[in-house]
Amino acid sequence: MASYDYIAIGAMKALYERGLSVPDYISIIGYDNIRESEYLPCPLTTISPPIERMVKLGVNILHNKIIDKTFNDIQHISLKPELIIRNSTAPIK
Repeated sequence: MASYDYIAIGAMKALYERGLSVPDYISIIGYDNIRESEYLPCPLTTISPPIERMVKLGVNILHNKIIDKTFNDIQHISLKPELIIRNSTAPIK
């Protein structure tokens, strides 16, 4: 798993240049769900962060902090990302 889709795309390119096939040789997963990841010769499996939800929560926290200077803006918030399965992953053999 790569920390960003662009890193995963670079890894796939390097593997192809060495004659290794994704996902036959190795499965690759990115993170970000950038638009390009779906249009590659081997569409990239990726994890899509809940951007809209993250923005709404951030704006809410900022708004509360502006209105109430004593508002505790240190919070533990868990958000569930979405796994988007495409062609760069294969079942375990």
